[in-house]
Amino acid sequence: MALDQKLRELINKPWKERKESIDGKYWKPQWVEMGIGVRHYSDSLHYSGKLLAWAHKVDPNSRFRAYTLYSATGGDRGSAGLGEMPNLKMALRYVREFPEGPLLKSTLLGSFYSDLFQLIKDLGKHQGGYKI
Repeated sequence: MALDQKLRELINKPWKERKESIDGKYWKPQWVEMGIGVRHYSDSLHYSGKLLAWAHKVDPNSRFRAYTLYSATGGDRGSAGLGEMPNLKMALRYVREFPEGPLLKSTLLGSFYSDLFQLIKDLGKHQGGYKI
């Protein structure tokens, strides 16, 4: 959990403080094992949440479930998640289980609804390729 949170902070802090992303030119191929990659369209670093997903898979009922269940919502996907609809059922489950959860804002206000909006908006433009 701590490493996941540190990676999120490391990647997101420059944007929160100065509205600057970390340039993808600093990326190292070995970082892919931790879930750090380069965003598909912006060439900035991105953390996919891979460590949370791995922890949830290993023990979905761990004492860190308030964190790991978030990975099942489809939040924090890297570019491999482009075109996938966020998992609304799991997002609602997260909200029910953890109404004050540490990743509640990300579940409700973060990339989840942004991704869902983009998917719905673009459905008419594309004939396939979306996982619904």
